Amino acid sequence: MALHRLSYNIKRVVAECFDFSAGIYRQLRRVKPSEVFVYHHLLKVPDLSGSVKLLSTSVRAYGGFGEVREGVWEQGPLKFKVAVKTIRVRENVGNKAARMLRKEVAIMKNLQHPNIVPFWGVAELEGGGGYGMVSEWIEGWTLHTFIRTHHTDSSVLSIRRRFEILGDVASGLEYLHAHFVVHGDLSATNVLINECGRVFICDFGLSRDTSQSVESAIITMLSILSGAVLNPSWNAPELVLDPNPFPTMSSDIYSFGALMFETLSGQQPYGQMTFYKIAQQMEDHKYPGRPSSEFLDDDAWGYIIHCFDHNPANRPRASEI
Repeated sequence: MALHRLSYNIKRVVAECFDFSAGIYRQLRRVKPSEVFVYHHLLKVPDLSGSVKLLSTSVRAYGGFGEVREGVWEQGPLKFKVAVKTIRVRENVGNKAARMLRKEVAIMKNLQHPNIVPFWGVAELEGGGGYGMVSEWIEGWTLHTFIRTHHTDSSVLSIRRRFEILGDVASGLEYLHAHFVVHGDLSATNVLINECGRVFICDFGLSRDTSQSVESAIITMLSILSGAVLNPSWNAPELVLDPNPFPTMSSDIYSFGALMFETLSGQQPYGQMTFYKIAQQMEDHKYPGRPSSEFLDDDAWGYIIHCFDHNPANRPRASEI
């Protein structure tokens, strides 16, 4: 009887999350942040509770509504360093943050690629720390930091190495799109390089699944509706200018162009322009100015502009990068 009641409650919660009759999802309003992973078994996510411990309470990185801390995952005599992402609860956004993190888990659990940060499961943390999503800890740098540090050092960042990095990002992005996943927030700060030089795409807090299955309908949830802020230097005009932005594979390609812009020039598109000025440039169909760089030849610049095309339909596909 108790199991039947639990099953009924689970179905009721899922039913309350979405309005399938209207063909759209509605935002969750009844799930508390502390309950974000209570139904993780519905998504078939490994439960690592009891074997994951935080090494420090210090926050090492922020992502959307999440905070990332160092942890350790104990597997018998073996110990693995992990990244534990938990909800950063703020006034009036706790439930929104919970929904975003649960959606990120639902997407990450299906991704396996050499250039995607490996996701291992979820865990309830000791001391009332709530639940967190557990991923491999990448010891190294963000691509943004790596470029800022080594841009002028051709022995570290040669033209060949820059295109190897871009090729790895393109490979990861092609994999995502082939599996109907839109990243939604691709930038040099969401690309990691480990100490061996391997490249990983990370931070899927703004991602969404574009497939048409019932499960994807449950996990698809635009985090923009939850209050996430777009970075106009990296986002496509249709996201910056539209009051109801909706990330797509084409907007991911625009972001890849921005990443290519920074990787080859060491600068961000539109430089230090304010949000308003960038939006004005986009509204006038003006592209970012071409920076001066020995690594940015005419062919590379032409390809960046192709990715920046103001008509999303004209941009290349990830499989064509």
